[in-house]
Amino acid sequence: MIKNPLILIMLVLSLIGCGDAGGPSDAFDRSAMLTEVADKAVIPSYAQMREASELLVASIDACTRNPTVATVQAARNAWIDAAEAWQYAQVFTFGPADGVTGTLSENINTFPTSVSKIEAAIVVGDTSLQNFNRDARGLPALDYLLFSADAIASAEALKASAMRAAYTRAVARDILTQVERVHAAWVGGYREAFIARSGSDAGSGATQMFNAFNRAFELLKNYKIGIPAGLQAGQTAPSPTSVEAPYSEQSWRLAQVHMKALRMFWYGNAMNGASFTSLRSYVLARGGAALEASTREQFDAIDRASSQIADDASLAALSAAEDPALKAYYVELQKLTRFIKSETSSLLGLSITYASGDGD
Repeated sequence: MIKNPLILIMLVLSLIGCGDAGGPSDAFDRSAMLTEVADKAVIPSYAQMREASELLVASIDACTRNPTVATVQAARNAWIDAAEAWQYAQVFTFGPADGVTGTLSENINTFPTSVSKIEAAIVVGDTSLQNFNRDARGLPALDYLLFSADAIASAEALKASAMRAAYTRAVARDILTQVERVHAAWVGGYREAFIARSGSDAGSGATQMFNAFNRAFELLKNYKIGIPAGLQAGQTAPSPTSVEAPYSEQSWRLAQVHMKALRMFWYGNAMNGASFTSLRSYVLARGGAALEASTREQFDAIDRASSQIADDASLAALSAAEDPALKAYYVELQKLTRFIKSETSSLLGLSITYASGDGD
């Protein structure tokens, strides 16, 4: 029995303090957040990508069976729409997006594409795509097949080679199949499993969501901008041929849509204009007002840097010229890493579970 009142009081206070190592109590409703993320962000993004992929397949079917300048242009427009839709869906490449031959992102958007592998597959008539040549399929492969020549020459190439037409169709249909699989999984049961994992451990829905968001950000920063601009560690020169869509020259446009998707998710802005509870809300609930303000200011700094580059600019040309505005944009992206990755991870207690080359 403890007879000293002072000791008793100190013991009680110490037990009360053990609940949360000095931080705010975690009364945040993660289940509600995961529900809103699934219903207002993830599933709508995959539904939009599925619809865009269906239109892409239809337009490529029409183009390859009746190649004309008009049908080639229609297929190109459908490709641009699908590539932009992908920028939103790629923020959520976890769970059902993991496949036997790689993630959904790897299978439908590995770049730069391998022209030699594509042409070799066409020569031997292999349209199975059942291999690990992820750089010979997906949206980047169609960027090459549809945009590497002018519309007249593209139409003539499809007329001259039934196998080229078949390979182009196969790539488009594979994109649709892959997207349909992931969308069907989300609406067919994975949604409930995602929401049920409402903790903050490594397998939780919040951790998966957080890691996918950061991977998508690093894809933009490191691979879409850093490598082409020659700004990654170990690079001695730009690599303009490494951009996402060199043949259509949509790389800068797609990078901007990619950033828009990241920002929308952070702020909890749904595609239909509604709002949902996301990472920003979680940060604020955990006492992170200063972190939220710093993150917001850095997103704004990125927007200001982006505005110094024309919307229709060629990212390959900017990279080759070592354009100062592109370098300034990359520097602002780098600054965001600290806030959305390191500090958010620490505040929320969500672990980084993927291999990262950022050293954070």
